[in-house]
Amino acid sequence: MVLHRYGLDRVLSKPKEIARKGWIRLINDRNLVSLFYSSDGKQWKRHDIRMDVSGYHHNTFYDFLSLRPALYVSGTGMARFRNFKYQALP
Repeated sequence: MVLHRYGLDRVLSKPKEIARKGWIRLINDRNLVSLFYSSDGKQWKRHDIRMDVSGYHHNTFYDFLSLRPALYVSGTGMARFRNFKYQALP
């Protein structure tokens, strides 16, 4: 897993519970993003990494930027993203 953070790639080790198939959930709660993962889509674990993303909404990183979540795959093999949802917190 690679997390793009502050203009740099941060390589994270894949959780051992995740084999060929896994679920991820990103939650941005007041500009603090938490990453959750699951091996079955039912029981979730929070990853140790959390990010303060408030600076992405201001001109603090060179050009004016805004936070944009993205999923991507690289390397050999194949991947499929399904059931992608984006919704605002209440």
